[in-house]
Amino acid sequence: MPWGQPDPLLTAVLYCTGSGTVSVTYKQGEGDYPTMSIVTIPITDLRRDLSNLVPNLTKPVFVTQRGRVKAVLLDIEMYNDMLDRLEDALDAADPEIQHMAAEAQAAHERGETIPLEDVLQKYGL
Repeated sequence: MPWGQPDPLLTAVLYCTGSGTVSVTYKQGEGDYPTMSIVTIPITDLRRDLSNLVPNLTKPVFVTQRGRVKAVLLDIEMYNDMLDRLEDALDAADPEIQHMAAEAQAAHERGETIPLEDVLQKYGL
């Protein structure tokens, strides 16, 4: 599927609770993904509640200004996990890495590889 094209099998159903939380259920074909809540907070409320909000972040908080999302607050662990996943995805899409992986797989199939246990034992690790 081309980049930026929507997945025709995946849809999102949004439910607004009226309290700044939007509930999202992802559906694909016959099955459903778990429901995910999206928390929004107006920037004026954020200014007032920032010291209470930041230490208690458990999911992304979307900051709105004049009704439009302008920023996202993330717990640092979520942010780092997101960056790690992005880096893994970029690596997986890199043609050079794909080529190296294919060469390694072919070498394994030809029996030209050494089991990890043997290498660890050889070097006393």
